[in-house]
Amino acid sequence: MRVSVLTLLLLLSVKAAEAKITIFACEPEWASLAREIVGNKAQILTGSSPMENVRNIRVNSGLVRVIRTADMVFCSGGGLESKWLNKAIDESGNISARTNPEALFLISGDANQGAKILPRVHLNPYNIALVATEFTRRVKLLDAVNASFYQSSYEKFSVKWQNSIKLWEKAAAPLRGMRVVINDDSWLDLARWLGLEIAAKIETQKSFVKNNQNLNGIVLELKEKPAKAIIFANYEDKKALFWLGEKTKTRVILLPFTVGGAANSSDLFSLFATTINLLLVDCSKSLCPKLTIVPAKEN
Repeated sequence: MRVSVLTLLLLLSVKAAEAKITIFACEPEWASLAREIVGNKAQILTGSSPMENVRNIRVNSGLVRVIRTADMVFCSGGGLESKWLNKAIDESGNISARTNPEALFLISGDANQGAKILPRVHLNPYNIALVATEFTRRVKLLDAVNASFYQSSYEKFSVKWQNSIKLWEKAAAPLRGMRVVINDDSWLDLARWLGLEIAAKIETQKSFVKNNQNLNGIVLELKEKPAKAIIFANYEDKKALFWLGEKTKTRVILLPFTVGGAANSSDLFSLFATTINLLLVDCSKSLCPKLTIVPAKEN
């Protein structure tokens, strides 16, 4: 059976329109952002769960196989994944991730000039906006067939995101100056954005004696100048946090930290709304109205 040139061109154009690129995101926050922009036009694979410390991902055959198929590697960078990402890319033989600068997207730093460089910057929504712009530029180059779709999705996301920031900042105004204890520098971007004051940071030491000295020192500090809350993520070591909470009678709060890290955090929008709601728990309803959780985007 002969196939006409016109039919062949039509078949090729349909195949091209249906073609999907694959995006490998190291962290759930970047997988969620990618999903907002690409919708169902690309396959998104995630390298870690919300319950895992992304610094300690194990390189295995499954991870290598996933990265081998990736057209874009989308990760935090800043040394966060240094233990495993380079090794996994090398073992995968993914030439694009090694030779195409658009295919390896590593984020680090902060939107605020002069701020301390941090490996995970997603808890400041202004950083998310910057990353979304750059991600869209790259994915349009990597998948020109669907470039107009990606641009349209980005524009819709951007408007919704900027409007959400205004709502979040208005709702979170009572949190300014709230003293919190943290266990990791990854919380610093959230603190800067909301105006939280870091009362203390639990420095985990290898020495049992030094750990005790550190914790007892924090107890004395908090008794003199109490904190309102001790905040933590699901992947963090909780033993010291709960001990400190009990000793100082300070509320210990599990925050999502990333998408899916706690209840009602299925996408970036609900991640921020839930985080603020949990921090506002001590406020009266008249002063701190609860934010409405926006359902996750359906593609």
